[in-house]
Amino acid sequence: MRIIRVEIYCIDVPLIWKKDNPHGPEDSLSEVLVRIMTDDGLDGWGETGGRVSFFGEGQADIAITIETVLAPAILGENPLNIEGICQKMQRVIPGHNSAKAAIDFAVYDLVGKYLGQPVYNLLGGRVHQRIPCGWSLFWKPLPMMLEDAQKAVELGYKAVKLKIGSQDWRSDLRNLRELRLILPSNYPLRVDANEGYSRIEAFKVLRLMEEYDLQLIEQPLPRWDLEGTANLRTGLNTPVMLDESIFSIRDAITATTAQACDIINVKPHRLGGLRWSAKLAAVAEALGIPIFASGKMSTSLGSAACAHLAAAMHNTKFEAEFAVGVRAIKEDIVRNPLVIEDGYIELSGAAGIGLEVDLAVVNRLLKCPPVIINA
Repeated sequence: MRIIRVEIYCIDVPLIWKKDNPHGPEDSLSEVLVRIMTDDGLDGWGETGGRVSFFGEGQADIAITIETVLAPAILGENPLNIEGICQKMQRVIPGHNSAKAAIDFAVYDLVGKYLGQPVYNLLGGRVHQRIPCGWSLFWKPLPMMLEDAQKAVELGYKAVKLKIGSQDWRSDLRNLRELRLILPSNYPLRVDANEGYSRIEAFKVLRLMEEYDLQLIEQPLPRWDLEGTANLRTGLNTPVMLDESIFSIRDAITATTAQACDIINVKPHRLGGLRWSAKLAAVAEALGIPIFASGKMSTSLGSAACAHLAAAMHNTKFEAEFAVGVRAIKEDIVRNPLVIEDGYIELSGAAGIGLEVDLAVVNRLLKCPPVIINA
């Protein structure tokens, strides 16, 4: 069995509501879909996407990297050699993890179909039958944000995360105060600054925010400021989680050596896919640091890939956050969307990622004709 064809689809998926945080507003998801095909007729699908301000890659960057570098590199490869494919992608181009993630997801989907096994079994087996999910609250007028929080609780989500890091930290503090008032007692509440604060702002506002019983604080300072984050941790009682600072296993080791985090956010799109994410989870286990199962906002296809990883990682300690997109998009691209019931995801056990892509929907959302690379 060998890979003989790679197809690349650039799509825009409209959102039900505008997503806004310190990285800027979005009213749609600019996604890249990859379909890998073999000489014996099997295929596998992967979904990725990016924002230049967060990942250093946008949709066009991802698509051209796959077309000109990654797809030619994997043509002729045996998809069962997942490690070899991941290592080859590392050799042919550094970085570009969002682009690599699409290939990784598609290879895992294909191999799972070939073996008749769900992807989580390829990652070591399912240790979580059901995955508890949290919800993200993006910047909106306060009444709308509170309404979204109440709806999340009613839908059964097990935690909510408030986006902070705005240019007015006082409004962030007000939003948090009002949010805590309407949530059930002891309901998990976390905050994410997305690199939005300076050291001075963070030291001031986060101490005040701790009054509202935070579960964790995510990426309070710019990704490069590990020294500042380490100093900040010493003055806080709330665990600090890093996201944008961690693009590799080496980044995670550097951050933990600097004592800059209590928790590592494992986001497969940022790390280059499931293979590297599983390796990072093992390193975190060896370091004694819990991990947070995450993923970029995606359709069911990208979210399900992250769900398979979360199901197979035993050292996750918090409600996962990779499925917000499933309820935020106007139209899904699969015939059997990921099901979130009472705040939990339970994967079906179907082979591969377990979803069937609807090409009619994909073609309707296309921004440009698909690109096809043949062996």
